[in-house]
Amino acid sequence: MAKTSQKDRVLRHLNDEGTINPMVAIRDYGIYRLAAVIHNLRQDGYNITSENVSTKNRYGESTHYAKYHLTKQKPVTSSDYARAKNGH
Repeated sequence: MAKTSQKDRVLRHLNDEGTINPMVAIRDYGIYRLAAVIHNLRQDGYNITSENVSTKNRYGESTHYAKYHLTKQKPVTSSDYARAKNGH
C-alpha cells in the first residue's frame, strides 16, 4: 500500500473541509510546514488563496496565522484522464 503524501492529505482536507490552517495541519496530520505544502500544490496548478487571521494566544497577546482556501480544482488534463482510465 502506497504512503499518502502530505500534499494528498492537505488536498483531501481542503476538498472535505474547505479550509486548513497550521494548527489543524500539525494536530491532524503532523505537518509542520503547511506553507511549503501549499506552495507545492500551487505549483501543481491548484488555486489556493490565503487569508491572514488575527487572534489572541493563551496569554492574551495578538498573533497571526494563515488560513488557506481551495478556490478552484486543478484542471483535468488529457494525461490525467488517461491515467485514471488505466487505473493509475
